[in-house]
Amino acid sequence: MQKCIFLILFCLWSIFSYSTKVVSQIDFKAEQIFIPLSGTGVQTSLAKFIKLTPREYKKITGKKLSLKEILALKIVQIKTRNELRKGHFMDLRLPQIEPGKKPRLLVALLIVLGITVLVLGIFFIIGSNFLANNFLKQIKT
Repeated sequence: MQKCIFLILFCLWSIFSYSTKVVSQIDFKAEQIFIPLSGTGVQTSLAKFIKLTPREYKKITGKKLSLKEILALKIVQIKTRNELRKGHFMDLRLPQIEPGKKPRLLVALLIVLGITVLVLGIFFIIGSNFLANNFLKQIKT
């Protein structure tokens, strides 16, 4: 039995040890990374995107930005600039939730939903008992 367990563990170890890959990190410059501007087929370098003004955006895309879009552009530019200064690589495709941090809004909504279901359940039990008692009183009289 011990030989079988040892053999299985050895096989697993050997399989997983050969399946690992060593990936070297490539150091890109901000001028070498190109990102698409939203809604258009135009791509610009990350260095130019950081310095992009709403007026230049309108010249490139032909679309005037609303106030909300201008604020969003500036926030993304500031966050991108700060991440590049720190030397981190940014994944601009999807927002990521950091491990160990729970999304607060989702937790708050689930708590409110749980309390609501609990209160409705209590009212349902009380209401059904009240209706049953009234129905029994009407039958007896």
